[in-house]
Amino acid sequence: MTDLEAREAIARAVRARWATFPQSVHGATDDSIGIDGDDARGECDVTTTVRTDSGRWVRKGAYRDEYRRIDGYRLDARREADGFDIDPRPDESETRSRSYRG
Repeated sequence: MTDLEAREAIARAVRARWATFPQSVHGATDDSIGIDGDDARGECDVTTTVRTDSGRWVRKGAYRDEYRRIDGYRLDARREADGFDIDPRPDESETRSRSYRG
């Protein structure tokens, strides 16, 4: 896969997600980063608020990331995400991915 093909695939995935949740806010706070040579670790708290047909869904959690510099400029990354629902989770018909046509 070329860089252009990868970017287009990412754009398609994001558009499909937007079609599923057209009104949402995703915020990260309390960022913490530690650097050790070519390796780094980051952690932050995350809040996602989504408007669904039946109301609102709020989810909170944390991201823990690991980064590694390769060949002096490229980054390799790994992410762990933990989360929990604040509001009742929407039913499956509201969270099922819809295909993007556009």
